Amino acid sequence: MRLDVRGRLFLVSVLLVLSVVLVAGGYLEGQIREWAHGRAEAELLAQARVARVALAYDNAPADAIADQLGAASGARVTIIDASGKVLGDSEIAADELGTVDSHSDRPEVIAAIAEGEGRAVRYSATLGTDMMYIAVPFSAGAVTGTVRIARPLEEMDAAVRRLRIALGIAGLLSLAGAVVLSGLASHFLARTLRTLVEDARRAVDGEEPRVPSEPSDEPGIAGSLNRMAAELETTVGMLAAERSRFEAVLESMDEGVVAVDQAQSLTLINRAALGLLSLSIEHGGSTLAERIPIPALHEWCSARWPASRSAASSRPARRRRGRCSRTPARCATSRARWW
Repeated sequence: MRLDVRGRLFLVSVLLVLSVVLVAGGYLEGQIREWAHGRAEAELLAQARVARVALAYDNAPADAIADQLGAASGARVTIIDASGKVLGDSEIAADELGTVDSHSDRPEVIAAIAEGEGRAVRYSATLGTDMMYIAVPFSAGAVTGTVRIARPLEEMDAAVRRLRIALGIAGLLSLAGAVVLSGLASHFLARTLRTLVEDARRAVDGEEPRVPSEPSDEPGIAGSLNRMAAELETTVGMLAAERSRFEAVLESMDEGVVAVDQAQSLTLINRAALGLLSLSIEHGGSTLAERIPIPALHEWCSARWPASRSAASSRPARRRRGRCSRTPARCATSRARWW
């Protein structure tokens, strides 16, 4: 099924709007995800520093402190000594801490000891999910080590998904509005184009176009069409006047003028030639031999164009004009031009 101008304009507009929405949606989702991760890191870092201060001033067991901090912050709190042993974890019971592997090789723990802060995003074999870890060193009397705060990435991903849904709804509403606006715009633009095409056809047919001369939505096109129509009308008028003058000159000549092409087909006979050759306008025949039965003239033309028949079929015919005086036997020819 072929689409008309309005359908094509509408389809192009919808595709452009949809492309912009998809590109903008992908870009915004990436920016939102990056922002959410950055904010989560900042929150976990702040909680880790608070946990470090709490460990410095609280003499309670490390696992009890980890449980209290985890309940207050909603994150997983792990307290690790300098050797990598887990002293307390908000997600692991106290009697199970002895079975936990050493955390001395964890990237965030190594970075915290070396640089003062450690960050990592990896899979937790203990909890079986992807986690974001922030670790800072601490000192509580004779005990030194690292306190680590972790939060599942699933929570952040859920927040990003909710934002994605909201962004998708907003994008669909924007797309619907853009589709409606593009439909209206394509309708009015197609109507204007149809009007311009119709006026152009009227101008070609010699009629006056109906394009308004005052400025419109497309003043350049309308003005150009008006100027083209005016110039075309002027040119046609000039050609008509030239043709009328030429015909008047031919009709007023005392000498007979006969014009033939290379195939010896008659293209023009003035009134003087009709009178000299005793012909009438209604006389049948379209070739020189059919209209003017003068053997000498036929022989002269055949000698002039010996391959007229073969040449007429292989290249455009040229017109020749013969001028006859009062005596038909005296006939001269000269090269004619197209008019």
